[in-house]
Amino acid sequence: AVPVPLHEARYRQRGFNQVELIFGEWLSAHGIAIEQALVRTRKTEPLYKMARQERKKILQGAFSLASGADVRGKHILLDDILTTGATLSGCAAVLCRAGAERVDALVFASDHR
Repeated sequence: AVPVPLHEARYRQRGFNQVELIFGEWLSAHGIAIEQALVRTRKTEPLYKMARQERKKILQGAFSLASGADVRGKHILLDDILTTGATLSGCAAVLCRAGAERVDALVFASDHR
């Protein structure tokens, strides 16, 4: 499992990645290891108020494969909180370009507006 990463500055500010907190226990109970295979290469503005097209544009080039990560031929479970799917799409594209055999998503979703 690969959690969608926060930018280093945001992680330092918060002290945690909410995606890891939400999914960590479930993944562990199912014997699924978490691998930090992605990094957020640049800070982006908070996305929660943006439309899908704005999010896609801002997220272009915002993620890369982490140093030393090897996803070639692996089945990746990408973890995130789903709103429009722009972040998941951006991360999945990086993983696929790096040779992941398959990328599926495990998401937390809500109909709350």
